[in-house]
Amino acid sequence: MNITRLKSSILVILFVSLLIVSCDTSNDPFRNDYSDVPEPFSLENPVSVDTTESGLIIYVIEEGSGDLEVIPRDQISFYYTKRYKDDLDRIIGSSYANGVTFPHSGPVTPTSTRSVISESQFREGVIGMVEGEKRVLVLTPPIFGYLGNSYTYTNDTLWIDIELDSITL
Repeated sequence: MNITRLKSSILVILFVSLLIVSCDTSNDPFRNDYSDVPEPFSLENPVSVDTTESGLIIYVIEEGSGDLEVIPRDQISFYYTKRYKDDLDRIIGSSYANGVTFPHSGPVTPTSTRSVISESQFREGVIGMVEGEKRVLVLTPPIFGYLGNSYTYTNDTLWIDIELDSITL
């Protein structure tokens, strides 16, 4: 009887241990690691600040040196981090996620569900950038985006740090 009770106790302990270990989300393979994401760009001394008719606020943090400006048909390579403005530690997405060290590439005007530039104000804020330029885009609500065949919406103010690496015509 003692051996049966001991076996039962060991099984219960093993089951509880497995349950506790399986609830640990730090090893979730589908969770993004944002530990290598740089701090948000500083707004202390911007080169310029502009507010568009849509409510987008564009802070030019550092001027670029390229000859060409981004237009809607371009493919671009860029580094970005998208955050909630009210809590800049709360990251929505970043080209630096999971230790990535190369820029994200994609169309300015999204043609697939994989495009990062889904919000219309994000697209508006990228237009006119030159290679090497750094901007902070503050997207104000309501924010609508389009991914594939569905629309997205948020009533939060978003903060996007973006650095244009290159333009591909």
